[in-house]
Amino acid sequence: MVEWVAVAEAERRRGIGAALLKRCRQIYVHCGYLLLYGAMPPTPGLSAFYRRQGFDVMEAGAPLDLWMVFGVHSRILPGAGERFFFRRFQPSR
Repeated sequence: MVEWVAVAEAERRRGIGAALLKRCRQIYVHCGYLLLYGAMPPTPGLSAFYRRQGFDVMEAGAPLDLWMVFGVHSRILPGAGERFFFRRFQPSR
C-alpha cells in the first residue's frame, strides 16, 4: 500500500498533518499492517513533527531494514538527503 499525505505550507500548524497521520495509523492497524513508514526531505521541523506523532526517525541516508516485519534482512534506501520515519504495530490476534 502506498499513500502520500502532505499539507500545504499555508495550512500547516493547524493539526491537519497530525489528523491525517492518525487516520493513516487507524487504517493500517485495521488492515493488519505491521509497519507504517515513509521518507521525508530535509525540511526544518519535520523530524520533530514525526517524533511528536509517535514515529521513530532515522538519520539522513540511513537504510530501513525490514527485518522487523519479515524476519529477513532487506534494506530500502532513502532518496538523496531524505530520512525515513516509521512506526511499528503489534499483530492482531
